[in-house]
Amino acid sequence: MTLAEKIRGLRVKNGYSISKLSRHVGVDRTSIYRWEEGMTTPTLASLTLLAQFYGIDVKKLLEDDELIDLRLLVKNLEERVEKLERKGEGP
Repeated sequence: MTLAEKIRGLRVKNGYSISKLSRHVGVDRTSIYRWEEGMTTPTLASLTLLAQFYGIDVKKLLEDDELIDLRLLVKNLEERVEKLERKGEGP
């Protein structure tokens, strides 16, 4: 799940409007919208305020399940490339 999806998901799950969230975090509604669309990312200060607002740790917002999946994919591809290179070095 991306940061944008987490920001929107938490807001919707808790029944908050973009206006209410923007007032708490101290940014305009457009900023919240852009975060939720993945167009921009919040500053560390805004992430901290978001986490406090929802009663969670900032790390929870920043955990990226997709990043873990991508790392595994890259590792798998690197292993395949190594195997292919070894085959090319043979007799």
